[in-house]
Amino acid sequence: MRDLVAGTVKHGRRLVITVAGLVVLLLGLVLIALPVPGPAVLIIPISLKILALEFLWARRILQRVALRKRD
Repeated sequence: MRDLVAGTVKHGRRLVITVAGLVVLLLGLVLIALPVPGPAVLIIPISLKILALEFLWARRILQRVALRKRD
């Protein structure tokens, strides 16, 4: 029974993180259309950090950006 509850909580957490990250990412993509790029430049990395809590592909994107930022 405990395994079932632990699995359900884990899946629920992943679902919440995924939905939150995608909503914030979509908001950032919508903000790209604004004439001032400031908000999108802040919101898109925040959304990737949220998604990186659960997804390796988001972590890799953040690492690539960090490496390019250093150069």
